Amino acid sequence: MNWWHRAHSTPLAVTVLTATMLAVPLFGGSAVPIPSLLAGMSAGIPVARNFVGYLGIGLIVQQLLGHLYGPLAVTLVPVLCALIGLAPGGRPYPWTWPLHQAPSVIAATASLLLITSGIAAASFFTPRGAARRAST
Repeated sequence: MNWWHRAHSTPLAVTVLTATMLAVPLFGGSAVPIPSLLAGMSAGIPVARNFVGYLGIGLIVQQLLGHLYGPLAVTLVPVLCALIGLAPGGRPYPWTWPLHQAPSVIAATASLLLITSGIAAASFFTPRGAARRAST
């Protein structure tokens, strides 16, 4: 069992998750400015609000493509939304849920749908890399 923990970096994962959970409330009103390619202005990505949706995306991508791509998806989704998610008037498109204001029903629904789908995928499906290893 110790080998499994070392191979999967369990202590590091627990430390990072704990630090993230403790830091999220501190950055509640913060936003990271990223320039938008389509709107000609900067889009701000909220730091504490979309954590649940990003976690769901990471779980889904990890199940579909393998464990290496989950963290990459969590990083790329907000950046891509900020780069191409604003309409010319500066309003976010409906599919860019991370850019919507805090009381947005679209953002809340998307976050809940993503985390529910991610938990279901992680619970009921075998990860892509594990299925390949088991067949050999």
